[in-house]
Amino acid sequence: MLAIVGVLFVMMARVDKVATSAISENRELNLAIETVIAKISQELVSDVPGVAGQEYYDYPDVNNIWLASLEPYQFAANDYRWRQISDVYRFFGPAALGLPAVFA
Repeated sequence: MLAIVGVLFVMMARVDKVATSAISENRELNLAIETVIAKISQELVSDVPGVAGQEYYDYPDVNNIWLASLEPYQFAANDYRWRQISDVYRFFGPAALGLPAVFA
């Protein structure tokens, strides 16, 4: 009987640990999402008239590297490419332009 109680105690401890780690991962994911949304919000503020360094448009180009193209374009026969992918933190640099679009 004591062994069963001990096994149940260990199982409950493991369940609590798994539940706690899932909550922690969920919080980290929420923080990452909030960070990306805050960065995009800052970019959108620069489009408001009266803000220093403003721009009056949003288009996926070198001035708006955080915007992605909606659809690929035909680069050559059977070769489609994305004009631009989202690069919020400028991690990819020039590599974010002209990526091949692979269709399965």
